[in-house]
Amino acid sequence: MNIIVYGPAYLDIVVRVDKPLIADQCQVIDHGGNGIFTPSVFSREKHNIVITDTNGHKLIINEAKNADICGEFQIIDSVLNFSSQNVNATEVIEDLGGMGTGFAKILNAMLISCLPSENCPVRGKVIQLLLENQIQLQPVYLEKTKTDWTLLISSGAFGDKMPIGLRGCHEIVRLDQLHLNNAAADISVVASLPNQIMLGLLKNSSSSIRMLVPSLRNCIPEKSPVSIGQMAQFAEVFAVNRTEWLALGEAAQTAWLGSAAIISISDGPGGADISWRGLDGRREYHHEAAFPRDVKPIDTNRAGEAFAGNFLRALVEMGWKGKASNISEAMIKSASKIASAAAGLTIQIPRFGFPSINEIKMTIQRGIIQ
Repeated sequence: MNIIVYGPAYLDIVVRVDKPLIADQCQVIDHGGNGIFTPSVFSREKHNIVITDTNGHKLIINEAKNADICGEFQIIDSVLNFSSQNVNATEVIEDLGGMGTGFAKILNAMLISCLPSENCPVRGKVIQLLLENQIQLQPVYLEKTKTDWTLLISSGAFGDKMPIGLRGCHEIVRLDQLHLNNAAADISVVASLPNQIMLGLLKNSSSSIRMLVPSLRNCIPEKSPVSIGQMAQFAEVFAVNRTEWLALGEAAQTAWLGSAAIISISDGPGGADISWRGLDGRREYHHEAAFPRDVKPIDTNRAGEAFAGNFLRALVEMGWKGKASNISEAMIKSASKIASAAAGLTIQIPRFGFPSINEIKMTIQRGIIQ
């Protein structure tokens, strides 16, 4: 089966910290925003990172002993309410990021992603990490731009995940530059690209299964003249997390609920809600609890990709053919269980990576993540 993923491949610089990102430990941050980075000699001397949101709330990360990221990050499109606190970095690593890479790995798919035509250290690291993770890449080289990278703050077992995107080539790509080999794909996954690009890829796809996986910035109506709701008639699967679903607004939510698409809304420890059109045409619903565990998570990054990617993989392996066939409640429940176990196992992996099919099956048989 030929599967193509259209989505970003980034370099993630992951900073793990020793406490929650906001003072109220009953809340977690599970979103971020795009930003501007200003290197600072003072910050390099202090080994710290200063992050400021659009309301002026500051988060100061101390002991970040990586001179390349010491400085000031100004988030340009999100309010995160850090409560102006200090945290300490416990680890700084470079890792493979970007939603496209996760789905390409899980689905053993060809990744179509943008890179700058000019060589640079960040581009080289992204390509090397793709090779190390055995991800097939069909690059789209763009001139006069920079490689995308992300500062990813994670509080590990406390559950916070805050990406700050430093964007380059994926913000300027045109539809005609990305629309490669689309007609040959049985399955197309479109993830976290500009809204007008995602709409064009979905509309022009002849794949029997089209999956849309937006990021939070895609879901906020004010961020783009093209709404995620306009894509509802062009996808068989729509996967978001709870924050993204709420950000869509009533009009886009109504468009998706009125469509024929399977809708997956993940909610971290709250599990996931799945809805689909039953054999009688009415929308049905299933709640899948988070998979039982008796160990704390190591890193909650990539859990959403693990759930959505394995949910789709399981449905296809059970014989679902998208718009050409119906789907049963039993298939939804089985795929949801597999996806829940995969997500639970993924947050035990400290770097880019996902559990194997055998690991997922063994975990389901055991009934708990230990």
